[in-house]
Amino acid sequence: MTFIIAIQAKDSIVVVSDTSSFYITDDGRIKPHPHKRLPKLTLDSHQNVRTANGISQLSDMVFDTIASNQELHELRRQLAKVSDVYLAHFKNPPALVEQIQLTTIYCSLLLDTGPRLYSIHTDSIERFEDNSISILSAKHADPTNILLELQQLQKSIKPVKEFVDELSCISHYLRLIKPIFKKTHALGDSSMDFHVYFGASTGYYFEHIPNTY
Repeated sequence: MTFIIAIQAKDSIVVVSDTSSFYITDDGRIKPHPHKRLPKLTLDSHQNVRTANGISQLSDMVFDTIASNQELHELRRQLAKVSDVYLAHFKNPPALVEQIQLTTIYCSLLLDTGPRLYSIHTDSIERFEDNSISILSAKHADPTNILLELQQLQKSIKPVKEFVDELSCISHYLRLIKPIFKKTHALGDSSMDFHVYFGASTGYYFEHIPNTY
């Protein structure tokens, strides 16, 4: 299943996604790729990050169509259009229809105040507020089992200027995020490894984290 954590600080963002993947069979069933690892974070030509939950084929179609477009409303319109195409083709089973309807895109834009995260649905666009955290999954997320870890993560959101350098800031978040992915992996909700994107006005960091120690 897809598991994504998005963090908005005052002057920076962190987006983390697991690498588990699944696909749609010809008869509309959702099947996992047991040995395939998929990077779900992508960068556009402006180095803004994009990711989505749900069906990768659907979000890939949206991103491929407007690879370098920074217009959020165009992303929303394209998501609605592609979702309608999938819903028309796959009317069953209900689990697949739910996955299509739940598909949400996270993306960032670089503003004068720094990078800003947005969540895009077929009918709305929401702007992340400072010091906020959000999770996405391929189903209705139940954060009960990781609630304490998420609360601690939110309490630990800090601007880059409070750290010695950006690397110290990234290490700070990774120290808190690694146990979360180990726990969700043990519950069968994500892979243990993940990709992390850190963005600030001065640049960005993108890396795969094996998370094996």
